[in-house]
Amino acid sequence: MKKFRIVTLILILTAALMFASCDKKNTEELTTEELTTEPVKEIVSMQQSSYMAENQGIAVSSVCNVTGKFNEDGSSRDVTDVSGIIVCNNSEKSLQYAEIRETFPDGTVYTYKVSTVPPGESCRVAEASASEYRDLRHETPTWEFINVAFFTEEPSAHDDMLKFSGAESILNVQNISGADIPDNIVIYYKDYEDGILASGITYRVTVEGGLAADAITQVMAKHYVPENSMIMFVEFISPEAE
Repeated sequence: MKKFRIVTLILILTAALMFASCDKKNTEELTTEELTTEPVKEIVSMQQSSYMAENQGIAVSSVCNVTGKFNEDGSSRDVTDVSGIIVCNNSEKSLQYAEIRETFPDGTVYTYKVSTVPPGESCRVAEASASEYRDLRHETPTWEFINVAFFTEEPSAHDDMLKFSGAESILNVQNISGADIPDNIVIYYKDYEDGILASGITYRVTVEGGLAADAITQVMAKHYVPENSMIMFVEFISPEAE
């Protein structure tokens, strides 16, 4: 009888230990699941809010304080502590134009106008009226995209036809195509600094009457600076079309 009681007691203890072991295993699995899934949720949330605003692949990545030349209206006047944003083109098409509005809790509206941003490029854009910089650590504005437009055909600088050089406010254009170019040559360029496009505006100059094969001509380009300008694209327009 004693032997039977001892065996029974051993069986009861074994079952209790197995139950405790299974219960502990389930608790550990639940804890592990919480630890592995919770950071994933946080990462997704961070990815969703990695840009301050985004529309059709055009994103506002950050705000900045603009001090120096103000070119958004072509004036090149000196400004201090003007509000600016960094616009990134994450799409597969060149942005032709976009207007971005920033509305603050007190109702103040800032407007940013940006043009000609190729895929993968970023552009620093100052507020259109040179409004003062506001520290967003103390307030959260809302963002709205107006008139977002992409080029219907990807623009080209036609490097196989034209060669560009020059000095400050002077642009040299040479026809390297091997044939006469009878059309007016319209050249678009932008400010470029520190690895990004440096203003929302796009400048334009025109070589009237085309250019003979191998010929070189010089045009006045008020905002052209060799080390701080980038030729964006060229259009050939028939004189009759203008």
